[in-house]
Amino acid sequence: MPSQPPEARGGLNERFVICGPPGSGKTTYVSKRRVAGDVVWDLDVVIAVICGVKVHEHESQMIGLAGRIRDALVKWVAENRTSGSVYVIVTSKETAQCIARKIGGRVVVLDVPAEECKRRLEAEGRLKPSHFLAFENWDKPQTEARSRNWGEDD
Repeated sequence: MPSQPPEARGGLNERFVICGPPGSGKTTYVSKRRVAGDVVWDLDVVIAVICGVKVHEHESQMIGLAGRIRDALVKWVAENRTSGSVYVIVTSKETAQCIARKIGGRVVVLDVPAEECKRRLEAEGRLKPSHFLAFENWDKPQTEARSRNWGEDD
């Protein structure tokens, strides 16, 4: 984690929603910027902690539970001040925009070409069939792309 305090990075209490297709570098992007005290939402890490498995080795049925937890975090962040910055990592651009509106944050889009993402995931042994739908949806206009909706107010 960087040792640079949040105020040296542009201010306390900044809120970001990072989006991009699987393998685009969302977690790496956040890891290079976060400092102690920042709040980070990463679905893969949350599921790994809840299930006691390695990151990216979770069962798909846990995604719904993690989505509900994310929605609760988003609601909490929208209603409370944090001492550090907030980073929420998602795949969907539409979801990112919705969350950013709720928490008063900025969307950071990692628009990495699908072929590069596939290459990275394959090199790490993480390319899954479910990623192909995510790549397909990433390239569609937002009104066509299927997005997850876990919360009742999304």
